[in-house]
Amino acid sequence: MKEIKKVILWVGIIAIVIAALSFIDPVDNEDVSPNDLDVVKDLEKENDYLKQDIEWLEDSLFESRKFIIDSNLAKDYFPDPETEILYKGIEETKYVILYRDEMGNNLNVTSKEPRFEIILGVPTLAPVDGITMAYTGLGERNVDNGIENHFFGGVITNNEIKDVHVSFNGEVYKANIFKVDNNMYGWYSIFKKSSTLEENTVITQALDEDGLIIWERSLR
Repeated sequence: MKEIKKVILWVGIIAIVIAALSFIDPVDNEDVSPNDLDVVKDLEKENDYLKQDIEWLEDSLFESRKFIIDSNLAKDYFPDPETEILYKGIEETKYVILYRDEMGNNLNVTSKEPRFEIILGVPTLAPVDGITMAYTGLGERNVDNGIENHFFGGVITNNEIKDVHVSFNGEVYKANIFKVDNNMYGWYSIFKKSSTLEENTVITQALDEDGLIIWERSLR
């Protein structure tokens, strides 16, 4: 099984190397002499080929991971040999895993979208309120962009909870809910925003089948 991990590791390394090589600043053809113009065009064409290779490698890496997670080799994908997979949901462009390892409980959502893999720590699988909520942000932190991906999620053990909504500065996002077993569901909500959590008021609500709010948590 170590060979599987090595293959995935090397595919990832190759993708990173090609990505680094492909970030060639475009050249203004007006500043290039006629004798060098053909050379510049060849470099720009090579740059385009490298970008295509990056896309292909990222797709291959995602498909390789998805194949392993969807197989009986899934446990060998994780560094901790004692990892227990509680749930795995495989879709065409995304997979979701709820698992427990030596570090605790984790919710992993990986998408085919480039560099989109988020792992969220779940504090407990037996919440007092019948639902847990955790948050992480993933993306570039700077004045212009803030955090690109906002990831909220957790588990639900209260069977009366049928929906979870995350309100980010007044805009409501309905969470994805998946069944782990007869006594537990998992939920997550991921969205992109050009501002940080600190700049917005976030309200997470759990609703029953009639749409009544039976749990609410605010963050700022």
